[in-house]
Amino acid sequence: MSDPPELPILVPELGNGDLAVRLGCWLVDVGDEIIQGDRLAELILPGTVFELTATASGRLTRIERANGATVECGTVLGMFTPEIQETNDDS
Repeated sequence: MSDPPELPILVPELGNGDLAVRLGCWLVDVGDEIIQGDRLAELILPGTVFELTATASGRLTRIERANGATVECGTVLGMFTPEIQETNDDS
């Protein structure tokens, strides 16, 4: 059985136009198990903080952008390996 592929953690569309977005801080570390809906990082826009949440369960495998980095929509912040759902096929 091969290892599951790594998937990117992306900066979502925040509707902020041309305003700069800064990666405030990571709330998880490489190797941490993440569950869909967990808070992963804080993105800071002028006047507000946006919490980036996990879109799927798995394990954080890489951090591509450090705390304080300026980012934009679509920037890869990190990578995770999704949780593999084992099937029990007894047919």
